[in-house]
Amino acid sequence: MVSNAFENVFKSLQEFNNNKTFVKVQFLFPYIYSDFVYTLIEAENSGNFHSFKDSPFDLNFSKLRNMDMADIYSSLIHIAQKNSLEHIQSFIEKYELNFEKNVNTIQVRFTPIGLNICTFRINNTFFTDPILATRKDINRNKLSITYPLNCFTKEVVNLHGEYIVNKYDFEKVKECTDGLEGNFEYLWHHPSTLYCKDATEYDGQDGLLSKIRRPNELHLDQKVLRLNDAWKKNQEDIHHHHLISKFNPASWKGRIRYWLKDHLRDININRGDNEVIFISCCWVKVTSSHYSPSKEAISIKNWLLEDFNRSVKVILLDVNPGMFISEELYEKLNSATLGIFLLTSEIKVIDHDNEIEYSRPNIYHEVGYLMARLKSWNNGGILPLVSNMVNTGSNLMDQSKRTLNLEILESNYIHVLDWLNRTAVFLSKEEIILAVKKHIVRVDLNPHIETEYKEKLKLLLGEIIK
Repeated sequence: MVSNAFENVFKSLQEFNNNKTFVKVQFLFPYIYSDFVYTLIEAENSGNFHSFKDSPFDLNFSKLRNMDMADIYSSLIHIAQKNSLEHIQSFIEKYELNFEKNVNTIQVRFTPIGLNICTFRINNTFFTDPILATRKDINRNKLSITYPLNCFTKEVVNLHGEYIVNKYDFEKVKECTDGLEGNFEYLWHHPSTLYCKDATEYDGQDGLLSKIRRPNELHLDQKVLRLNDAWKKNQEDIHHHHLISKFNPASWKGRIRYWLKDHLRDININRGDNEVIFISCCWVKVTSSHYSPSKEAISIKNWLLEDFNRSVKVILLDVNPGMFISEELYEKLNSATLGIFLLTSEIKVIDHDNEIEYSRPNIYHEVGYLMARLKSWNNGGILPLVSNMVNTGSNLMDQSKRTLNLEILESNYIHVLDWLNRTAVFLSKEEIILAVKKHIVRVDLNPHIETEYKEKLKLLLGEIIK
């Protein structure tokens, strides 16, 4: 609903501009690796919350544990923020709001400071936090705030002498909106607030706005550039408000990084925090009593292990059909963080004179199981590689399907690398770049591969490096 409302505004940009009205939208998100967000995620995952239906609160220190990346990426705040940023990027690209000369703009920033403003409604009465009135009450010389909430309405008497509540107190409403605007402006221009090009992989043209940089990967170049421009205009230090002879980017970076160090958190990725990639395929009969995974699946597995060394663990079951493997299968599926599914034509069915091609039933079952398990963790963690006209089923319609090439195996791996660059959580950008370079060498050594695939690889490498 909110997304549709915003899009209706952008659809009317030409009409606004014709009337000399220009649209400027500012989005301020909490930085996902800040203390503020971590406390929300810890509370979401805690088993110590009490409700009226539960037994009394029981403090159990054995329940305390360190958070890992799975906790962050499966949290409601991360999922909601990721979806919002994906919508925003689609608006930016669709309505060309990333061009510097465009008079209509969307700006996105991230703050490590808590966004703890709350406004709620009871019947027709609106209430808001007293924090919005702190600027007004700063000179009252009182230690405590004596009222818990500001009310937007007031009681008035009508002509019959009756009290009527819910009459808007426009003075209070303006006081609140001024407070909201003032609080937003404070956070928007705060020295610790991060610009989207510094905090995400998005550079204004390429990359993903929803891919947030971790604290050790943060850039401050964009912010320094803006602050330097501001200094040139007014010769005034943004932070200390006194005139200085010259803006020093290195000094500013050092000060802000020192401040951020005490307000951000990061997860140290250990050996347990690596990508576990489950590969599902149809087995091929080798002898009368032995079956083996397809050559396409084996090649992808070998290249992943060769290119990423210990950063990935690849699961490719190699058993004979008919063996009881349910327990082992679900154990492997439950440990996977990503899944690659090779859907080859194995079964053909005639339906109303139309021939429909299907893969083996176990492939559809495994992809459905892993999709459901990864839904809250990594919604793009499924890569279906589909050959010919194989029916994928309705549950894969919204997934990024790629064509499975049964002749040129190296082309399938290009899809895998591109997908890992977009979805992998535990692989660094440097590791993916190195893997692409290794595959370029691998492709160059194969004289049967067309130039088209070589160019695709080089294009992919260029996109990742950006």
